[in-house]
Amino acid sequence: MRRDELRHLIRAACRVTDEQHVIVMGSQAILGSWKEIAAPDRVTMSNEADIAFFNDPEEMKADTVMGVLGLDSQFHETFGVYADGITADSPILCPGWPERLIPLVVEDADLVFVGWCLDPTDLCVSKMAAGRSKDYEFVEALVEALVEALVAASRGACSHDGSVCRMVNRHWDVTRGQHPRCTSQTQELSDVQHEGERPNRVSKKAFELLDPAS
Repeated sequence: MRRDELRHLIRAACRVTDEQHVIVMGSQAILGSWKEIAAPDRVTMSNEADIAFFNDPEEMKADTVMGVLGLDSQFHETFGVYADGITADSPILCPGWPERLIPLVVEDADLVFVGWCLDPTDLCVSKMAAGRSKDYEFVEALVEALVEALVAASRGACSHDGSVCRMVNRHWDVTRGQHPRCTSQTQELSDVQHEGERPNRVSKKAFELLDPAS
């Protein structure tokens, strides 16, 4: 799947459910962090995206997505990609995952839709918890790509669009402190990085959508 195809699915899912925000929870949530040109083929090979909603207690929106945008639907036959409608509690995730969601903005005429994509680390957790061979292969490919990106960044050889640098900086900041290279991209992450356990202003919006009482 390409990022433009994921955007198309997000736009379609929002339109058929009359929503402005959806959650992207399957493997293709990685496209919220990496463009397909930077991610390994094993990571973006799926033509399916798992779409959930912040408020869908009766699963009616998920069912609508399955019926209109799902496998073997007219949408699938026309565009070659499809969506699985799921609930937000379907995957096993670490506490605080809504605070780490990454927004993929989709503009459509005078409307703006947002697909809130799982953070790559939360995505890997959900894949490891699922425990299928394809899930392990996905995590392995993603970890290998991140290691290669770290090496490239340490040598000043980031991808031309900067997506690898941003991915490297995001994870380096969380795990080991700021990386000495790619400092120009670090500032671009100021709205999506963590400050301890306090939600940042972007992902706090997603957190409030999921839990209106917060």
